[in-house]
Amino acid sequence: NAAESMSPSGETWLRRSFMAALVFGLLFTATLQAQLAHPFFDMPQKREISRRFFGWEELGKQAAERMADLGGDAFLLTSRYQITSLMAYYTPERPLSYKVGGKKRFGDFLPDAAVKGKNALYIIETERVDLGRIESFFERIEPAGRHRIMRHGELIREFDFFKRYNY
Repeated sequence: NAAESMSPSGETWLRRSFMAALVFGLLFTATLQAQLAHPFFDMPQKREISRRFFGWEELGKQAAERMADLGGDAFLLTSRYQITSLMAYYTPERPLSYKVGGKKRFGDFLPDAAVKGKNALYIIETERVDLGRIESFFERIEPAGRHRIMRHGELIREFDFFKRYNY
């Protein structure tokens, strides 16, 4: 049996290694959690991963407020698959959510009988606004405001909302 043949010094080394790994793991996890809550490592926005986790619940609430007068069967449109999935999760009532545009991954928004005649809220990052892509699918479009996601005084990202009527 290998455990019986282990020398006291080998057993001590194994125990110390396990404890060191446990302490390192706990410190590393605590550091990551602290960075998410209150960033203390100054990093460029594109490299600082904690920014990606911040503000989605707030954006979902903003979307729900803007959808309130579009009817209970209104759906969401976004320009990127990440935002589509996050809004499908974080928007109260979990409305149908679709990604529009792009040739990779999920492709373009296609007509769907489930949303025919319904209204939509289009959520798009401010620097990526492109209303022409699905303009012909709706009777009319109207701006519905902008939402800025801020953390500790820093702009993380900014979104524009557009109400789209009668798909």
